[in-house]
Amino acid sequence: MVNRLSLVALLALTLPASALAQGAPTPAPAPAPATEVVEPAVAVEVEEVDLGATFDEDDPNAPDRPSAHGAITVRDLEGELAATTPRATRATFPLEFIERPMTLVARQYQMSLELPLAVGGADAAIETTLVLRAAYGLTQDVQAGISYGFGLARIAPEGSGKGFEAGKAFSIDAAYTLIPDKLAVTASLPFYADPFALSLTAGLPFRLRVYDKLALFGLNDLVELKLATMPVSVSEPGRNIATAAGIDVSKEPPVGHFNLTFGALYQHRANLALTAQMGFFFHNFSSGDQPVALQVAALFAKSKRLDLSARLGVARLDDVASSLVLGFAATFRI
Repeated sequence: MVNRLSLVALLALTLPASALAQGAPTPAPAPAPATEVVEPAVAVEVEEVDLGATFDEDDPNAPDRPSAHGAITVRDLEGELAATTPRATRATFPLEFIERPMTLVARQYQMSLELPLAVGGADAAIETTLVLRAAYGLTQDVQAGISYGFGLARIAPEGSGKGFEAGKAFSIDAAYTLIPDKLAVTASLPFYADPFALSLTAGLPFRLRVYDKLALFGLNDLVELKLATMPVSVSEPGRNIATAAGIDVSKEPPVGHFNLTFGALYQHRANLALTAQMGFFFHNFSSGDQPVALQVAALFAKSKRLDLSARLGVARLDDVASSLVLGFAATFRI
């Protein structure tokens, strides 16, 4: 009896505890630590392109353009570089003489005044003239202009003929760039007022750069041809006067002249260049008594718009004392 009562009392004590345990909420599990999401790396395959590869232009199936992967050939690069090489403009006209274009750029005006001075002869004669030139760039490669010789002034000695003879020579000038900065062709039609005369003067001026500061040049006014009466020179009025005087006494005038000139230009500084030039003059296309001329000059660029120059030379190397030539010039462009 006692044992049964003890068992009942034990059950009475444990049942509330079990009920409380069953009613308690279950604790939530601890959150898992956050993890960084990393995208898998993507392998990129780079295709090697041989820039030196060439293509068979005769094969119609051979590619002549960049491939679908954007490959560029050496030929494409060279063509693009040549196509984008800048040409001079009015705003970028070079200060350096060695860098200048062969003709004026588009819509550029230029005026120049030349003052050659001849000294020599048995009577120590001094003769001078004044030549005015104007030019305009019609396009990047085409230039047109006019020239006028004011006349011949005899400074010394006194009583050696007329002190001044008015200029009668004019010319219409043109130039065209064949190879930018290297080669051009020039043509002018000089004419004389009294007696009327007309001729053609043509040149093939070139400039070949051999070093950074050194260039060769020449072939200006290469050929003079008589079209009517006699050959005419705007810058040498004394020659025109002598030829016209010969015609008055029934002397046959020359049919033309050949003038072979070449020289070197050294760009000493950005605004200063020095030149040396030699010329072979074939009077009436004959090599008899052929004079050889030599001159040196200094070219100074005051700015991109204004140039000044001075030259010293001889018209005949075989008679230096009688053929000294001085010259001064100023050129202005806008």
